[in-house]
Amino acid sequence: MPRTLKKELLELAVFVFPLNETLPHLHYIYALRFKPQIVSLFLSELHFYKIFYVVLWTMPNTILIIDDNAQYVSSLQIGLEAEGYTVISALNPISGWKEMERCQPDIILVDWDMPGLSGIELVKLMKADVAHRSRYIIMITAYTGTKNVVQGLDAGADDYLGKLFEIDELLARIRSGLRIRSLEGRISEETRRSTALEMAMSVADKVGNPIAAAKMYQQLLIKNANVAKQVEVIDFLKTIGNLLDEALNLINEFNSVKPLQSLPEPDGKTIVHRNDNIKT
Repeated sequence: MPRTLKKELLELAVFVFPLNETLPHLHYIYALRFKPQIVSLFLSELHFYKIFYVVLWTMPNTILIIDDNAQYVSSLQIGLEAEGYTVISALNPISGWKEMERCQPDIILVDWDMPGLSGIELVKLMKADVAHRSRYIIMITAYTGTKNVVQGLDAGADDYLGKLFEIDELLARIRSGLRIRSLEGRISEETRRSTALEMAMSVADKVGNPIAAAKMYQQLLIKNANVAKQVEVIDFLKTIGNLLDEALNLINEFNSVKPLQSLPEPDGKTIVHRNDNIKT
């Protein structure tokens, strides 16, 4: 299978499985974003891609450490790996950037004082890059004064921690960062799904208008005295009318799909369902 085809199929898996699969007319949403042949192939191998999705979202969270102190990095890496995290390290900002693009970390721990490029400058570069501005960055440094904390946060760091910390405090901040990342991800996915649904409804509305007009003309032709005398033509027009009715019924059913709403479950997960109480 070509690499580009695999990529499209995996992207479709990530897009589809967060949705409630009982949502009617979901195939309309697929078709808006993905090629029909991709959707067809995906549905034929649905079980495999469900497994892929489960594996993807149960992988350990990845943490990237960017610090020029090799001994410190080694000890921190051992501590974080003991907690079940996948840890990647880099001893300078340049290799740190390369590792960030390679491993797509969930959390980045950045030192302030490094050769060539300071942690502050590195954070600014990350936040200025569209592809990386959503990275959750914790600055870990010996500079603990109020002005330093303000400078680090203003540069774009999401959290700030002095190097003389208890490991439990760092772990708590990492968990907090992961919760924020998870929330941002859900908001982004729900926004994307809502946009796709709105696009689909807009398309259905635009398609429905000319079909309704065609149905009206079909009815006028049947009532025309000259046409009424031609039995074959009448039968043909009735067949066209039946097809137009089917198309209009499909559009009406699709427009009845309610907006998506997220509801928290007791275990902290979120389910997406149709809210029948919301007026559209």
